Amino acid sequence: MSYPELLLLAISLCFDTFTVSLSTSICYAKPIPFVRTLRIILAFAFGQAGFTLAGWLLGTGLYEIISSLDHWVAFIMLAYIGGKMLKESFHPSDTNDKSGDYSVIFSSKSLFLMTVATSIDAFAVGISIALLGMDTSHLIFCFSSIFLITAAASLIGLKSGLKLGLNIGKRAGAVGGVILILIGIKILVEHMIC
Repeated sequence: MSYPELLLLAISLCFDTFTVSLSTSICYAKPIPFVRTLRIILAFAFGQAGFTLAGWLLGTGLYEIISSLDHWVAFIMLAYIGGKMLKESFHPSDTNDKSGDYSVIFSSKSLFLMTVATSIDAFAVGISIALLGMDTSHLIFCFSSIFLITAAASLIGLKSGLKLGLNIGKRAGAVGGVILILIGIKILVEHMIC
């Protein structure tokens, strides 16, 4: 693969991360603290690059297993988090989340689940990259691009979601939850059609 193709690959992997970041920040009426923003960005960036690297390291042996299950795992995780956000938007007193005003993404468990759900397809991409037998400079460029573009997409999503959330109002958490569920359904449908 050429460098421009690897850049396009990195961009294509970051769309779900952008949308998840956007949907989870929609419910804020104030800026997200820097440390929490950094935590989310790094989780998604390391997740995407790490899953790609893991797929590359493991090679072709697990391709069939992963490609037959990745869409179900992503769907279940995103539907769970989205459902939780929907419930909390309509029944805020029922939440066990100790993060106060912050959405479900700030719990370590939820952030982990969303990172895996948005990055599991990168594992299959990593396996595909292993089959191509790229040289070291292309591999370094590939993994670096995935990391940096995912981090940028997550930051843009978080900042854009805040602005949208201010315009949507009190039920912004429900909108974010619905978006996560729709992403999960989209992933499921795409893999079932292919």
